[in-house]
Formats: sequence, structure tokens, C-alpha cells
Amino acid sequence: MKLKKWAGMFSAATLLTAGALAGMAGTAHAIPEQCSTTQNGPSSATSYCATGTGQHRVVVAFVHANPWIGIGVIEGPWADVGSSSTINVLGTIRHVTILKR
Repeated sequence: MKLKKWAGMFSAATLLTAGALAGMAGTAHAIPEQCSTTQNGPSSATSYCATGTGQHRVVVAFVHANPWIGIGVIEGPWADVGSSSTINVLGTIRHVTILKR
């Protein structure tokens, strides 16, 4: 009789623990996907992400129009999925990439 009582208590404790752990599990976060960059002439670039959740921004490395300044890196504004992030620079873009969060 005592064995059945302990087995029942163990089963109940196991179910309660499993329920608590399942309740504490967070939802999965999908970063932006299906992203692309477009260079709009020598001094403008855009990033766009079509699916997922979160945000993205365009990042460019460029050569400044003033030779004394040289090479720079600048980031566009954070944009939600389905929106564009655009940056314009005073110079010539050499590399375009996307940051995601």
C-alpha cells in the first residue's frame, strides 16, 4: 500500500515539475530572413528583409569624399521586417552588409 502511495506522489510531482518547466520555456525568436541589399548609386544603400521577426539595418564601409577623412563605416537605422533601412554617405560605398537582431 505504501508503495502505491509513493508512486502516486512521485507521478504527481513529476507532472507538476514538467508543467512548470514547460511554462518557463520562452518562445523561439526568429531573426529576419530572406534579406537583401541594394546599392542605389555610389553613395546610397538599402537593406530589406522579407520574413522572420526582429529588426535589421544596413551597414556600409565607404571612402569619404574628403581624402583627409579616409575610410569610414556607418550604420543605417534599425527597421522592422518588411521595411527598408537606407543610408546615404558623403563618399563612395565599398562594401554593404546587414546586421540583424
